[in-house]
Amino acid sequence: MRVSTLRKFTAATLALSVGAFVLATSPVTAAPALQPASLPEAPAGSLSCYPTGLGPNVSLGDPKVVLGVTGEYDQAACRALFGAVLKLRQQQDGSLPKVKRSTASFVGINGAYFATKDDVYGWNDANTPRKLPGTVNASCAPAGAWDAIQARAVAKSPGYDPSKPSKFVVNQCSNGTYMSELMYGSRGVFTGKQKKKLLRTVPSTVKVKGVEKQVLTWTRGYLLLKYGNKCADCGVPGSADFRAVIDAGSSGTRLLLYKVKYKPNGYPKVTWKKTFEGDDDGIDDYVNPDVSQRPGTGNLNKDVIDPLIEAATTTYLSKRKPQRKSNIKVDLLATAGMREAQAKWGKSAVKKMYSGIRTNLNNASTPFNQQLKGISAGSKFSAGKVQTINGDTQEGVWTWVNLNDYYCNYFKDPNGKKKKGCRGAKGGVLGVLEVGGASTQVAFPVRAKKAKPRSYVHQVTLNHRNLRVYNKTFLGLGMDSARRTMLGQ
Repeated sequence: MRVSTLRKFTAATLALSVGAFVLATSPVTAAPALQPASLPEAPAGSLSCYPTGLGPNVSLGDPKVVLGVTGEYDQAACRALFGAVLKLRQQQDGSLPKVKRSTASFVGINGAYFATKDDVYGWNDANTPRKLPGTVNASCAPAGAWDAIQARAVAKSPGYDPSKPSKFVVNQCSNGTYMSELMYGSRGVFTGKQKKKLLRTVPSTVKVKGVEKQVLTWTRGYLLLKYGNKCADCGVPGSADFRAVIDAGSSGTRLLLYKVKYKPNGYPKVTWKKTFEGDDDGIDDYVNPDVSQRPGTGNLNKDVIDPLIEAATTTYLSKRKPQRKSNIKVDLLATAGMREAQAKWGKSAVKKMYSGIRTNLNNASTPFNQQLKGISAGSKFSAGKVQTINGDTQEGVWTWVNLNDYYCNYFKDPNGKKKKGCRGAKGGVLGVLEVGGASTQVAFPVRAKKAKPRSYVHQVTLNHRNLRVYNKTFLGLGMDSARRTMLGQ
């Protein structure tokens, strides 16, 4: 999922009333950029999901529409709209799980965190997510709310231009309201007595010695399970090799570079080295058989894949040379956006695109392979897995494994030191609510004698620890998809 992996939804504190906020900062008069008249208008009624005072000609950014009328935030009306989205999606994909089955308390990540984090695009409720509905209402409903939100963005983010408001600022009230409904609404995850089960939301990155480090990503959970169990291409036990995983999410693509020390039937050392962000809105935009309708040049490898691998080669591997004759496997694993693309364009279109990616990765004459060969004699990149992953049996389970490994140290040493994010964990593990751009995943440990994949109960085995974990993906309940549905897209 991209989080939209969600760098798009970082959050800003407005725990006080908007009026108090405006007094506390220098007033900024927003001058929204007017959009072409050809931009369609959002459906009537959607004004209730946008801050009071938002101009009718300000683009909502995603989707590309204008509100058409001045924003007039009404939390009850907006939650009703998102409640209808939840109802529609659950009629198609089944109800959200009953979390009373979980043997653990929960944390929220990605969209859940970015909607509650103290930053430019949200609020300071990460440790008290139950306060989010009240905070959103106090920030978005009063007269002058839009100008106050713009002022907040200027104060928090030097260089922010209020005449060209970011789509993340424009949609922050809508996103916060959706998260409130998803978490605590009548059709949400934590209803009634289960509200206390959501302990907090936690970040996917942390600063270590001033350097931003990626810590929560399903890509690491994937590698932990792969290299902690027997596999065909794992290499010599105890050997260490670079591995690259391309997370092809619904709202963007990124390459994560790891150093992996293989240990079958044990605990492998999987060390994140660096993340390289693509400048795209998701590889699913390239599935369209009509090349003229694709972004950029229309060539996925040229626009997205090659630049990511070249960046990893020239900025990192050139300074930390791999061993001679290294074979750096590149896995490209796509998430919910590609599931939606396959439903729209068909399996053959997706299969054709993946075939082109594999051919390109295995091509010794590509610039990135030539660059790597020049850095480390005989070394090459080659295609590993190139596929759309299953949200139920793979992505959500991998997310759960990595989170509990990082925060709770569960798989390496459950009796060892734990991080603050693990506070309140029952049995040493946590459940996870992950909200991406196109889908939402809910994963938690359950009491079950055996795995039942048809009931979304999966077996997790790593370093002699065996658990049964419920996980299900709900396509269309990601933050971007839910908002588009609410806006009639």
